Amino acid sequence: MNSGELNVKVKRHLGDMPKRMLFRAMKPFANGFILLNPWDRAAKNRVNLDYWKESKNLGDAISPLIVEHVLEEAGLSLDAEVCDTRHLCAVGSVITAGAQDTTVWGSGILNPKLLYRVKGRKLDIRAVRGPVTRALLMEYGYRVPAVYGDPAVFMSEVYQPKAGKKTHYYGFVVHKDGSNRFEDVGSLPRSHKFIEIKTEDYRHFIDELASVECVVSTSLHGIILAETYGVPAILMMPECDFMKYEDWYEATGRSSYPVAESLNDLDVIEPPPVPNLDGMRRTLRRAFPFDIFQSANQTQNGKE
Repeated sequence: MNSGELNVKVKRHLGDMPKRMLFRAMKPFANGFILLNPWDRAAKNRVNLDYWKESKNLGDAISPLIVEHVLEEAGLSLDAEVCDTRHLCAVGSVITAGAQDTTVWGSGILNPKLLYRVKGRKLDIRAVRGPVTRALLMEYGYRVPAVYGDPAVFMSEVYQPKAGKKTHYYGFVVHKDGSNRFEDVGSLPRSHKFIEIKTEDYRHFIDELASVECVVSTSLHGIILAETYGVPAILMMPECDFMKYEDWYEATGRSSYPVAESLNDLDVIEPPPVPNLDGMRRTLRRAFPFDIFQSANQTQNGKE
């Protein structure tokens, strides 16, 4: 996708929203979510990983698993004492969900109407989920490297599913919105089952993904995790903002991809080829902010 096409997408997402809004005091979101630890609750002299802790959604629950996995390879730990109190965003659409300064590694934006929440913050951006997120942040004056990827792609290094035969053709992964699109599953000629993503049991979820020929998902991380494990995936039209899905597909070099609007579309839609994600993992690993996990002793020794 060229820069002109991307600018059109950015303007579409931003709409007529004012580019300059006063940064408002952080308060619980209207939908009940509040991502961040306020400063008086943040662990002091630690890197605080910020994610949707109360959602019990697998796409959120895997964030600490993945960060710990990458840190362990370097002999580091998320629990280690560091020289300052810091924050890190990784898996999920969490960039706009807080008030504090933070380091961003592979995160995205959920809704461009929330972009006013980045005003007045210092974002140390090492990687973002995709080029749509990058372009939106650059509209707000941030320096954003063209480093793309969702850290969920590291799950294939964290856990390998049990080997076994495929038990069903379709595996339906339904986000909290979009369940009405699966009401007529009984009419499908091919075998199918539902795979619950509102869980923290990543082993069971991934075993279920590996047991089907094709995933059909309204959940972004249903798509990402399926493709991470080599399972073809079809996006079922979600009821939420489409931006985060565009972000992922653009990050994997796909400017066009099939989207099913109903179960009837599955008769004529072929799942897109599974992208090779090895390069994305290498790029994200190189961009990981190991430096913010530097201990106080290491900092002192570096000054001597």
